[in-house]
Amino acid sequence: MIGIRVFLLYRKVLLYLTKQKQNINLFKIYEKYNGICLDTSGKKVIYLTFDCGYENGCTEKISDVLKEKKVPAAFFVTLSHVKSCPELIARMINEGHTVGNHSANHPDFSKISRTQMIEEIQVLDNYLRVNFGYSAPFFRFPEGACSENALELVQ
Repeated sequence: MIGIRVFLLYRKVLLYLTKQKQNINLFKIYEKYNGICLDTSGKKVIYLTFDCGYENGCTEKISDVLKEKKVPAAFFVTLSHVKSCPELIARMINEGHTVGNHSANHPDFSKISRTQMIEEIQVLDNYLRVNFGYSAPFFRFPEGACSENALELVQ
């Protein structure tokens, strides 16, 4: 099932809100860190983003359609996904898509230490840099779960 999500872009952080009450209450905290939830450029823009924690056979098909239609997208990946499907990650990069950091192990960032947060982000980014010559320009919290502490750290 696909849910409607509002995406917040803050520097290198891509956050999203669902209709969950907890996340709506976090909106005020996101604003404190200058989150943007609306493209104010005046252009009609749709951002296609995908969370890729594992490969279930859809990513290649999605990539084929995106290539055929000449549509860019952002794929937020975990370390296990990158390691299990390096050819798909290379294809995303080579076809001009954004490969975003979705953490190494997909933990709940509202429940882990700052040291663990740093490690989760850096391990995946270092792997992408070493193996693909690519650094993820955006980070998305797994499940949208974060805390003010996590927002401050990622800022």
